[in-house]
Amino acid sequence: MTVGFLLTTPENKTVYNVHEDLLKRYFQDNSVLVIPDLLVKEVRLIQRLLCSSNNRINKSSSLWILYRKLFVLSLDANTLVLPDILFVFHSSGSQHFSNYYCWNTARWFYDNLPYNKRIELFNLTKRFCFQNVKDCSSWSALAYMVCQQEEKKTDNIRDFQRLTSSFNVPFKINKVDLNFQVQPADAFTQELVKWIDRTYAADWPPYLCLLQITKFNITLRIEMDSVLLTWRNEILNFEENSGHIKMINNTPIVPEKFSNDLLTSVNFAHFGYKKLFLNKFLDKNKKEQSDS
Repeated sequence: MTVGFLLTTPENKTVYNVHEDLLKRYFQDNSVLVIPDLLVKEVRLIQRLLCSSNNRINKSSSLWILYRKLFVLSLDANTLVLPDILFVFHSSGSQHFSNYYCWNTARWFYDNLPYNKRIELFNLTKRFCFQNVKDCSSWSALAYMVCQQEEKKTDNIRDFQRLTSSFNVPFKINKVDLNFQVQPADAFTQELVKWIDRTYAADWPPYLCLLQITKFNITLRIEMDSVLLTWRNEILNFEENSGHIKMINNTPIVPEKFSNDLLTSVNFAHFGYKKLFLNKFLDKNKKEQSDS
């Protein structure tokens, strides 16, 4: 009964709470646990809902929280349950542009998965970002995975521990897994800078990702000096040949005389966002120096 209501009213808290209470009763009752594939069916159902093309269902915060709980239950299931998290994040992210709830849940999983699964999630997120340059939510998640904020990471781990306790799931934390870094920030930064230059990235999210990484990695800012110098020279050369880059609401504006010139239009966006990155990077450093 509650499944039907979840499908039609996924944000109805009463229905959600009843559904969760039923789950708890089922999995605390040994007689129910013998039902074949009970948890498997529940996981598959919620995964289908999260991959729905219906925006109201796909972006339901309650369903994403329920998916976390099902993942915790799967850790102690009698039947082998393998939530297909990679498929869910890719499919849900593809269905709806900049799906905050999807990629915020990806952060949660990233902080609590064993290192081998964490590598898979990181690689999936990176591929998704490189294929969806405009998707700011996925790029923000990627920046988080490269430079985890300790406070947010701690919150996610505590939430995971709270859920294991709530469902009486025995789980021993592996500190090696928790502290494992998939790709060093400096190595990823070099890869991202090369990708931006090679693809002539003409959208803001990749640059914002780079800005967020430098914000949480002080030593990396020193290594950015050569990148900043190269980009500054590129911008100066472009403006000498094509004119000053103007910005409106942090968006590069293509002069009307170049509106039919696709290559020059892309270059205005590409170098415009590089210029915006430089300005924000330098402003951030000045502010931090004045505060210290």
